[in-house]
Order: sequence, then C-alpha cells, then structure tokens
Amino acid sequence: INASILAGNAPGRPNRMWIALIKRADRISAYLEATQLAGFTVTEARKIFGAPKIGTELVIEPVSPDQAKARYLKRYLLLGGA
Repeated sequence: INASILAGNAPGRPNRMWIALIKRADRISAYLEATQLAGFTVTEARKIFGAPKIGTELVIEPVSPDQAKARYLKRYLLLGGA
C-alpha cells in the first residue's frame, strides 16, 4: 500500500501522519493474519509485530483466492476504480 501511495496512485500527497497510520494498520493486519490464519501464538505475534492496542476483536474470514479477488474487484469498482 505504501509503495502505491508513494508512486502516486492515491489522491493527494501523503503526509507523515497518513503514512504512519497506514504502517500501523499494516502491523495490526499482520498480527491478525499471523494469529488467526498462520498459526502463530499470541506471544510469537506480539514479539514480531508488537501488541496492537486496537483491532484485536476483528475476525478474519478465510476465503478462497477466487473469492478474495472477486471481493477486491467489487470493492475497487465501487470506490471508483477504472
């Protein structure tokens, strides 16, 4: 995401706060993926990604690659993608 933003594929110029928020969200996402999908223990995930202060109540629903692609494209088009 960060590379896409810095490459100019997002509206406006990202400021430091925006980039920091994206990085924070990415770490939370990595923590959730590790603990819910990849089999990491909470202790292992906290050691690698830190302990999220928010978002730990979110539950990731595993879906097939085809389902994930379809959902992504639907949302992309809904948000005004080409």
